[in-house]
Amino acid sequence: MELKIFYVEAFSDKIFGGNTAAVVIDDAQLSTHQMQKIACQLKLSETAFVKIDTNEKNNFIVRFFTPLQEVDLCGHATIATFEVLYKNGYIDIEGRNANCSQITKAGKFEVQIEIEDENTSKIVMLQGDPRIVNKNIDTDKLCSILGIDIKDIGIDGFHLTPQVVTTGLEDIIFPVKKLEVLKEIKPNMNKLADVCRELDIIGIHCFTTETLDSGAHAHCRNFAPLVGINEEAATGTSSGALAYYLIENNIYPLSNSRSFTFEQGFVMNRPSRIHATIIKDHLHKKIYVGGQAKIFISGVLSL
Repeated sequence: MELKIFYVEAFSDKIFGGNTAAVVIDDAQLSTHQMQKIACQLKLSETAFVKIDTNEKNNFIVRFFTPLQEVDLCGHATIATFEVLYKNGYIDIEGRNANCSQITKAGKFEVQIEIEDENTSKIVMLQGDPRIVNKNIDTDKLCSILGIDIKDIGIDGFHLTPQVVTTGLEDIIFPVKKLEVLKEIKPNMNKLADVCRELDIIGIHCFTTETLDSGAHAHCRNFAPLVGINEEAATGTSSGALAYYLIENNIYPLSNSRSFTFEQGFVMNRPSRIHATIIKDHLHKKIYVGGQAKIFISGVLSL
């Protein structure tokens, strides 16, 4: 059995930047066990397995696996997947855009491809309905696990607490006042995994509004040891959750729409830039997360 496989840098237009995901075109009806074994062997934060829906144009069935388990949704692997599908002719393009959809365990989501030129495209995914989840977070315990002081939490001028937010996956959004403090975080991964297990969440997304690039709105680090990801260089779902957190806590006003740029992965020497847009739609809010991607390996997976 031979399957097409690609390695992709998501949320970067350069090799050795962004968050690497593997994308496998599943023409062979792989079993869940086979998918998990492949993801474990590849040892990337996520591997996406894509089936082409022959009954509906530009519709794809996608499953996501970390080295340890399947997850319902993955932002950076979605960006990687649709870059592969676009660059390899699986998507019907009309003009300079294409509207697609992916069916995942978290639901069916809209994905847009915006084409700038023959070499440059931006992949944008609609995330799930955003909401803050009421869970009892032991802030003192988390600070001890992260190796920071409780006085380091927050944003100057605002009264903020860590909150669990979801746009498809639940994460703690954790505000930190200073960039230097964020850079020095060294979590106890075993204890952090225990907290995530107790709260039934994926991980913790730490951020500060102090940034390296003046055009960015936050600098971020993401830790998800429970699912086998000690630190991730770019996290799409958590970026959507962060955008919602910033709006709901009145850090930024929202009239009709607002766009954000988030930095991540710099302490890993994997610089990433994630774009998030939140749109007010009557009584609801829609969140889109997107960025560029770069395919740097293509080949054949032989089973």
